[in-house]
Amino acid sequence: KSATHGWTAYYAHLDKKAVKEGQYVRKGQVLGTVGNTGNAKYTPAHLHFGIYKSNGPINPLPYVKNAPKVLLKQAPVKRKGASAKKTVRKRRA
Repeated sequence: KSATHGWTAYYAHLDKKAVKEGQYVRKGQVLGTVGNTGNAKYTPAHLHFGIYKSNGPINPLPYVKNAPKVLLKQAPVKRKGASAKKTVRKRRA
């Protein structure tokens, strides 16, 4: 939660958390590992990310559009029969 900006970031389905709710974090700090927790227990590991203000969800694109290119690699999946593909996603120019 950002007291300065009045918004909350939402990270759903984390397998392990590396920080606590309300903790200040630095740019690039690991927040946790992707998993398939909650109602996603029968799906491959993935992350749901959102930004919320007091009146509900807002478009996160303006906050992440200038982020560096991201390389997503295959993660081990605990559930039998599930698989994850290596994905390379580049930011649009």
